[in-house]
Amino acid sequence: MLVAALLGAALVAACADESPPSTSGAASPSASGGAGPSPSAAISPSASGLYGVERTPPVQAAPFTLTDQDGDRFRFPRDTDGKVTLVYFGYSHCPDICPGTLAGIAVALRELPASVRDQVDVLFVTVDPARDTPEVIGDYVGLFSEDFVGLTGSEEEIQAVLASLGLPPATRYDLGGGEYGVGHPAGVLAFTPDGSAHLEYPFGVTVEMWVHDLQKLVQEGWEEA
Repeated sequence: MLVAALLGAALVAACADESPPSTSGAASPSASGGAGPSPSAAISPSASGLYGVERTPPVQAAPFTLTDQDGDRFRFPRDTDGKVTLVYFGYSHCPDICPGTLAGIAVALRELPASVRDQVDVLFVTVDPARDTPEVIGDYVGLFSEDFVGLTGSEEEIQAVLASLGLPPATRYDLGGGEYGVGHPAGVLAFTPDGSAHLEYPFGVTVEMWVHDLQKLVQEGWEEA
Protein backbone atom coordinates (compact mmCIF):
# COMPACT_ATOMS: atom_id res chain seq x y z
CA MET A 1 0.00 0.00 0.00
CA LEU A 2 2.90 2.34 0.69
CA VAL A 3 4.32 1.78 -2.78
CA ALA A 4 0.95 2.38 -4.41
CA ALA A 5 0.45 5.56 -2.38
CA LEU A 6 3.88 6.86 -3.34
CA LEU A 7 3.21 6.10 -6.97
CA GLY A 8 -0.12 7.85 -6.97
CA ALA A 9 1.19 10.91 -5.18
CA ALA A 10 4.20 11.25 -7.44
CA LEU A 11 2.25 10.88 -10.66
CA VAL A 12 -0.49 13.34 -9.75
CA ALA A 13 1.80 16.34 -9.55
CA ALA A 14 5.40 17.31 -9.00
CA CYS A 15 6.17 18.71 -5.59
CA ALA A 16 6.07 22.50 -5.63
CA ASP A 17 8.54 23.17 -2.84
CA GLU A 18 11.61 21.96 -4.71
CA SER A 19 12.14 23.91 -7.93
CA PRO A 20 15.75 24.09 -9.09
CA PRO A 21 17.01 26.43 -11.78
CA SER A 22 15.97 25.18 -15.19
CA THR A 23 18.37 22.74 -16.85
CA SER A 24 18.92 22.18 -20.52
CA GLY A 25 16.96 19.20 -21.78
CA ALA A 26 14.78 19.12 -18.66
CA ALA A 27 11.92 17.58 -20.63
CA SER A 28 14.13 14.77 -21.96
CA PRO A 29 14.78 11.46 -20.19
CA SER A 30 18.31 12.49 -19.29
CA ALA A 31 17.99 15.59 -17.17
CA SER A 32 15.74 16.79 -14.41
CA GLY A 33 15.73 18.69 -11.16
CA GLY A 34 12.77 18.77 -8.79
CA ALA A 35 9.77 19.26 -11.09
CA GLY A 36 9.44 16.78 -13.95
CA PRO A 37 7.63 16.50 -17.27
CA SER A 38 3.95 15.61 -17.39
CA PRO A 39 3.59 11.89 -16.65
CA SER A 40 3.05 9.71 -19.74
CA ALA A 41 1.61 12.67 -21.70
CA ALA A 42 3.80 12.11 -24.75
CA ILE A 43 5.08 8.55 -24.22
CA SER A 44 4.25 6.20 -27.07
CA PRO A 45 5.87 3.06 -28.48
CA SER A 46 8.91 3.50 -30.70
CA ALA A 47 9.56 1.57 -33.90
CA SER A 48 10.75 -1.33 -31.76
CA GLY A 49 7.33 -1.58 -30.13
CA LEU A 50 8.79 -0.57 -26.77
CA TYR A 51 8.04 2.52 -24.71
CA GLY A 52 11.61 3.46 -23.88
CA VAL A 53 13.36 6.19 -25.83
CA GLU A 54 15.92 4.58 -28.13
CA ARG A 55 19.50 5.66 -27.52
CA THR A 56 21.59 5.94 -30.67
CA PRO A 57 24.29 4.88 -30.25
CA PRO A 58 23.33 2.70 -27.29
CA VAL A 59 24.92 3.34 -23.89
CA GLN A 60 27.65 0.81 -23.21
CA ALA A 61 27.83 -0.86 -19.80
CA ALA A 62 31.00 0.87 -18.62
CA PRO A 63 32.23 -1.11 -15.59
CA PHE A 64 32.06 0.57 -12.19
CA THR A 65 32.29 -0.46 -8.55
CA LEU A 66 30.28 1.17 -5.75
CA THR A 67 29.12 0.23 -2.24
CA ASP A 68 25.73 -1.42 -1.77
CA GLN A 69 23.30 -1.10 1.15
CA ASP A 70 25.02 -3.95 2.99
CA GLY A 71 28.40 -2.24 2.84
CA ASP A 72 29.69 -4.66 0.20
CA ARG A 73 31.33 -3.69 -3.06
CA PHE A 74 29.02 -4.06 -6.04
CA ARG A 75 30.54 -4.44 -9.49
CA PHE A 76 28.55 -3.48 -12.56
CA PRO A 77 27.89 -5.21 -14.89
CA ARG A 78 29.63 -8.26 -13.41
CA ASP A 79 27.24 -8.63 -10.44
CA THR A 80 24.09 -8.41 -12.54
CA ASP A 81 24.63 -11.89 -14.00
CA GLY A 82 23.47 -11.08 -17.51
CA LYS A 83 20.02 -9.94 -16.43
CA VAL A 84 18.00 -7.02 -17.76
CA THR A 85 19.29 -4.26 -15.48
CA LEU A 86 17.58 -0.95 -14.79
CA VAL A 87 20.01 1.74 -13.62
CA TYR A 88 18.56 4.88 -12.06
CA PHE A 89 20.27 7.84 -10.39
CA GLY A 90 18.47 9.73 -7.62
CA TYR A 91 18.51 10.42 -3.89
CA SER A 92 16.49 9.67 -0.79
CA HIS A 93 15.44 13.30 -0.20
CA CYS A 94 13.95 13.59 -3.71
CA PRO A 95 10.31 14.66 -3.24
CA ASP A 96 8.67 13.41 -6.40
CA ILE A 97 10.46 11.94 -9.40
CA CYS A 98 12.55 9.34 -7.53
CA PRO A 99 9.72 7.81 -5.47
CA GLY A 100 7.38 7.90 -8.45
CA THR A 101 9.87 6.14 -10.68
CA LEU A 102 10.88 3.48 -8.15
CA ALA A 103 7.29 2.81 -7.13
CA GLY A 104 6.21 2.33 -10.73
CA ILE A 105 8.97 -0.19 -11.35
CA ALA A 106 8.24 -2.01 -8.08
CA VAL A 107 4.52 -2.35 -8.83
CA ALA A 108 5.24 -3.54 -12.38
CA LEU A 109 7.66 -6.20 -11.16
CA ARG A 110 5.04 -7.52 -8.73
CA GLU A 111 2.64 -7.94 -11.65
CA LEU A 112 5.11 -9.95 -13.74
CA PRO A 113 5.53 -13.72 -13.49
CA ALA A 114 8.36 -14.81 -11.20
CA SER A 115 10.22 -16.24 -14.20
CA VAL A 116 10.41 -12.73 -15.67
CA ARG A 117 10.81 -10.82 -12.41
CA ASP A 118 13.82 -12.92 -11.41
CA GLN A 119 15.62 -11.83 -14.57
CA VAL A 120 15.43 -8.09 -13.77
CA ASP A 121 17.83 -6.20 -11.53
CA VAL A 122 17.14 -2.64 -10.35
CA LEU A 123 20.09 -0.46 -9.29
CA PHE A 124 19.43 2.84 -7.53
CA VAL A 125 22.58 4.96 -7.44
CA THR A 126 22.48 7.93 -5.10
CA VAL A 127 23.63 11.34 -6.31
CA ASP A 128 23.70 12.58 -2.70
CA PRO A 129 26.34 10.46 -0.96
CA ALA A 130 26.76 13.02 1.85
CA ARG A 131 23.34 12.05 3.19
CA ASP A 132 22.77 8.66 1.57
CA THR A 133 24.96 6.29 3.56
CA PRO A 134 24.60 2.55 2.88
CA GLU A 135 22.15 2.29 5.81
CA VAL A 136 20.05 5.22 4.61
CA ILE A 137 19.98 4.07 1.00
CA GLY A 138 19.10 0.54 2.15
CA ASP A 139 16.13 1.78 4.15
CA TYR A 140 15.03 3.91 1.21
CA VAL A 141 15.07 1.26 -1.52
CA GLY A 142 13.50 -1.17 0.95
CA LEU A 143 10.37 0.98 0.94
CA PHE A 144 9.82 -0.11 -2.66
CA SER A 145 11.32 -3.59 -2.94
CA GLU A 146 13.65 -5.79 -0.92
CA ASP A 147 15.18 -6.83 -4.23
CA PHE A 148 16.31 -3.35 -5.27
CA VAL A 149 20.02 -2.64 -4.90
CA GLY A 150 20.98 0.75 -3.46
CA LEU A 151 24.45 2.01 -4.33
CA THR A 152 26.56 4.81 -2.92
CA GLY A 153 30.17 5.95 -2.97
CA SER A 154 32.20 9.12 -2.91
CA GLU A 155 30.98 12.14 -4.84
CA GLU A 156 33.92 11.71 -7.21
CA GLU A 157 33.07 8.05 -7.83
CA ILE A 158 29.43 8.81 -8.58
CA GLN A 159 30.20 11.70 -10.91
CA ALA A 160 32.64 9.42 -12.73
CA VAL A 161 29.95 6.76 -13.15
CA LEU A 162 27.54 9.34 -14.58
CA ALA A 163 30.17 10.51 -17.03
CA SER A 164 31.05 6.94 -18.06
CA LEU A 165 27.42 6.34 -19.01
CA GLY A 166 27.17 9.59 -20.95
CA LEU A 167 24.81 11.20 -18.42
CA PRO A 168 24.94 14.80 -17.17
CA PRO A 169 26.59 15.47 -13.80
CA ALA A 170 24.57 15.79 -10.61
CA THR A 171 24.22 19.41 -9.47
CA ARG A 172 23.35 20.75 -6.04
CA TYR A 173 21.04 23.74 -5.57
CA ASP A 174 20.09 25.68 -2.45
CA LEU A 175 16.62 25.35 -0.95
CA GLY A 176 17.27 27.77 1.91
CA GLY A 177 17.46 27.12 5.61
CA GLY A 178 20.50 24.93 5.18
CA GLU A 179 18.64 22.49 2.93
CA TYR A 180 19.53 21.58 -0.63
CA GLY A 181 18.24 19.56 -3.53
CA VAL A 182 20.13 17.69 -6.22
CA GLY A 183 19.49 17.92 -9.94
CA HIS A 184 19.99 14.50 -11.49
CA PRO A 185 19.23 12.45 -14.61
CA ALA A 186 15.54 11.58 -14.68
CA GLY A 187 15.75 8.66 -17.07
CA VAL A 188 16.16 4.96 -16.30
CA LEU A 189 18.73 3.15 -18.43
CA ALA A 190 17.70 -0.39 -19.38
CA PHE A 191 20.71 -2.62 -19.98
CA THR A 192 20.11 -5.90 -21.78
CA PRO A 193 22.37 -8.99 -21.65
CA ASP A 194 24.26 -7.77 -24.74
CA GLY A 195 25.94 -5.20 -22.46
CA SER A 196 24.20 -2.12 -23.83
CA ALA A 197 21.31 0.16 -22.89
CA HIS A 198 19.39 0.66 -26.09
CA LEU A 199 16.52 2.30 -24.21
CA GLU A 200 16.10 5.07 -21.66
CA TYR A 201 12.78 5.46 -19.85
CA PRO A 202 11.57 8.97 -18.97
CA PHE A 203 9.70 9.96 -15.86
CA GLY A 204 6.01 9.20 -16.31
CA VAL A 205 6.26 5.68 -17.74
CA THR A 206 3.20 3.86 -16.43
CA VAL A 207 3.08 0.51 -14.67
CA GLU A 208 1.47 -1.01 -17.75
CA MET A 209 4.32 0.26 -19.94
CA TRP A 210 6.92 -1.19 -17.58
CA VAL A 211 5.11 -4.55 -17.51
CA HIS A 212 4.96 -4.67 -21.31
CA ASP A 213 8.58 -3.67 -21.90
CA LEU A 214 10.24 -5.69 -19.14
CA GLN A 215 8.48 -8.86 -20.22
CA LYS A 216 9.52 -8.28 -23.83
CA LEU A 217 13.13 -7.42 -22.94
CA VAL A 218 13.53 -10.48 -20.71
CA GLN A 219 11.92 -12.91 -23.13
CA GLU A 220 13.24 -11.53 -26.42
CA GLY A 221 16.21 -9.31 -25.56
CA TRP A 222 16.93 -6.30 -27.71
CA GLU A 223 15.68 -6.59 -31.27
CA GLU A 224 16.06 -3.51 -33.42
CA ALA A 225 12.99 -2.83 -35.54
